[in-house]
Amino acid sequence: MRDNGFTLVEMLVALGIFALLAGAGVGLLRSSLDVQSSVDTRLTAMGSIARLNALLSSDLGQVVDRPSRAPGGERPAFVGDPNGMAFISAGHANLDGAPRSELQRLEWRGEGSTLSRSAFTALDGSDEAVSSALVRELRSASFRYRTLDGSWGSSFTSTPQRPLPSAVELTITPSSGAPVVMVLALPSGAADLRPAGQGA
Repeated sequence: MRDNGFTLVEMLVALGIFALLAGAGVGLLRSSLDVQSSVDTRLTAMGSIARLNALLSSDLGQVVDRPSRAPGGERPAFVGDPNGMAFISAGHANLDGAPRSELQRLEWRGEGSTLSRSAFTALDGSDEAVSSALVRELRSASFRYRTLDGSWGSSFTSTPQRPLPSAVELTITPSSGAPVVMVLALPSGAADLRPAGQGA
């Protein structure tokens, strides 16, 4: 009469099947975690680009034709090169009612692997600014400027004949991934807010 139980062969077969199922489960769990991590990274990157686009659109959407004063002379209303741009933007929130202008001098600049934005504390004179890094770990960041005749160039400086570009193009290349290109149009009727006594 045969005793109830499993033979050694049956135990080995059962353990082998269990090992296969456990291995498949671990592989599936790891794959799911990798996909979730990739999705989270992608969503974070997309959110960062969306915020960057919104901020750049806000700044350029309120640009004004207003030169600023510097200790050595006058700064043009808009100056741009491949690495960055400086200009005057309206809509500077004044929540505390301080005696200051609602205009603000801003500078966007790509330096090394970082794209930063600087907001100057004074419209005229001082070069003291509060800077913040908008995007890090970039391979590159470059600017181009469109003039009223439709041509694009790597630099732009305001003149009485062409006070502002008609559009700005920002291309950022992340450390991993494809380049992202943003093209923002400037207001067609940007106000001339030159200080009294300055000609056009």
